[in-house]
Amino acid sequence: IISYIGTCAGDRNLQSVIKAVHIFTNYEPELRNKLEIRILGNLLPIDQHLIENYKIKDIIKFVGRIPSDQLDKYYLESDIFLVIDSPNIENIFFPSKLLDYFLYSKPILGISPKIGITNELLTKSNNTCIENHDVISIYKYFKQAIIDWQSLQNFDKDFYKNFSPECIAKQFNSIINNLL
Repeated sequence: IISYIGTCAGDRNLQSVIKAVHIFTNYEPELRNKLEIRILGNLLPIDQHLIENYKIKDIIKFVGRIPSDQLDKYYLESDIFLVIDSPNIENIFFPSKLLDYFLYSKPILGISPKIGITNELLTKSNNTCIENHDVISIYKYFKQAIIDWQSLQNFDKDFYKNFSPECIAKQFNSIINNLL
């Protein structure tokens, strides 16, 4: 179960994921029932159209908006988390769900520009970041998750500790001391 928890808007959408799932179903039909992608948040009409057109509603399941106090169940049921950024040359936004994802210590697949904080943090934590529109690499990740699950387990399960109040205060003090 791969979960995307967040809001899609404009060019931050699910099209690369949907196209990768379509490729997956064509090349790995025997694995079709082993892949489930849950969308918690909203679903853009273009994404809905692609899902229906490719006949993959059994794989990409739209859950809808869930109150934050009820999300824990979905975090715990997920095997992998998905974060998506807009396909710009550089990502200047910090995806708010990324910290939540780190806390649950499960693999994360980022679909994001190579330049930006998402790619930087996923690389540092030994998770996976694939550039937007690279549907072949996304397809290969899905296949790897099913046939070689263990290879996705080499990420830093304690990476969330880098964002603890103590660690942030220490980093802040270090920056201040270097300025003095």
